[in-house]
Amino acid sequence: MNEHCHSCAAPLILMPEFKGASDRYCKFCADASGTLHPKDAVQKEISVWLKRWQPGITEKQALERAAHYMKAIPAWAEK
Repeated sequence: MNEHCHSCAAPLILMPEFKGASDRYCKFCADASGTLHPKDAVQKEISVWLKRWQPGITEKQALERAAHYMKAIPAWAEK
């Protein structure tokens, strides 16, 4: 198992309950067969996570921050 999700960087070793069907992605980033969700769907979920611990940011700010964050994650890094 990977130490982190290759789509959102969730700590799979520390939080085994996040493990999904894929060896690379958590249960939030991939479907039941292990196929990665579309980029915009993952970005939306990351924006929700950001808004939980950054209260007061707008939806637009959260989506922009999520897009920036995703550039550093293997599944979404610009090649």
